[in-house]
Amino acid sequence: MDDLIGLLAALLFWRVVLATVTGLSVALLLAWVIPAFSGGLVALVTLLSFAACTVWHAAATSPVSPAGTRPPEEKPVARPIAFLGIAVMGAAWGSVSHYLTGSALIAGLLLVAVPLVLGPAAGALTRKPVYVSDLVFVSVALVAGFLTPKLITLALT
Repeated sequence: MDDLIGLLAALLFWRVVLATVTGLSVALLLAWVIPAFSGGLVALVTLLSFAACTVWHAAATSPVSPAGTRPPEEKPVARPIAFLGIAVMGAAWGSVSHYLTGSALIAGLLLVAVPLVLGPAAGALTRKPVYVSDLVFVSVALVAGFLTPKLITLALT
């Protein structure tokens, strides 16, 4: 039964599966060809391809309103759900940056700085307001996600 559910999920999200497998294959090929291409870089390329394919899947499945009509209003995501989702990404990106830099402090600082730098840049490109409270919320969620596995490990030892 679990295999059937996995197959159905793969069929529903075929764009995500296709791009992630392609990204992983390219990363493994690069690791095979280039000796300096480490496991952390393989994970980074795979995560980047997963992020790109998630955007591709979201753009392909989002409803497009006909010309001349107003698009439907988006339902806001609840703050706790957004926090959990961002925290998962913080755990993934923080782990990769910790592996690549060799320092948990630098990885945490990167997770704090990236939203504060890229958020206003994205706001300037899209011409939408960017609020400091949202940027701080994202930074805190990213760092919380990165620190959670470390705190659990520390508590269990």
